Amino acid sequence: MKKALSYIENNKTADAAIMGGIKKGIDVQIIASGTCAKEFSVLNDYGMNIKVIGPHAGQASALKMLRSSYTKGVSALLFQSLYAAYQMGLDEEFLQYLEETECPGFRESAQSRIMSSATHARRRAQEMNEVTEMLSKYGDTSLSQATAEFFMELSRKDKLDKKSDNYKDLFKSLKKDC
Repeated sequence: MKKALSYIENNKTADAAIMGGIKKGIDVQIIASGTCAKEFSVLNDYGMNIKVIGPHAGQASALKMLRSSYTKGVSALLFQSLYAAYQMGLDEEFLQYLEETECPGFRESAQSRIMSSATHARRRAQEMNEVTEMLSKYGDTSLSQATAEFFMELSRKDKLDKKSDNYKDLFKSLKKDC
């Protein structure tokens, strides 16, 4: 980021990051930071959903990467735990207890995370490598590295049924690939 900023005269910047699913269209929240973030947020007058979070370029991108680190790490742990529960014949009970621990509707969210993890494993591994690089400036990155490795390994599973509608079919195909 610093190198890119060095090419900009007068430090007039706006760093922006989309923080939700693009299916929401113009309603998806975009966070912005930088010296011209407020000017960028004028697009709210045209129906956009921009929130200024800070005065420094890079803050919006960093927040998106931190969120990405969290969501992908949780997804990897969920995948690993649910797959073990599935192999033990405890997946339904496990999901029931997770739903009690997390929130109502968690089962559907878990299903979505599992399927999405399989479908987008290679891209998620690459994103986690970028997150690891960013986090390395602030401390230990062992969990981020492990998450990147998990997704890379998942992306290498040739027989993985990425088009199935539920985690059980996906896990059945994963068992065949081991």
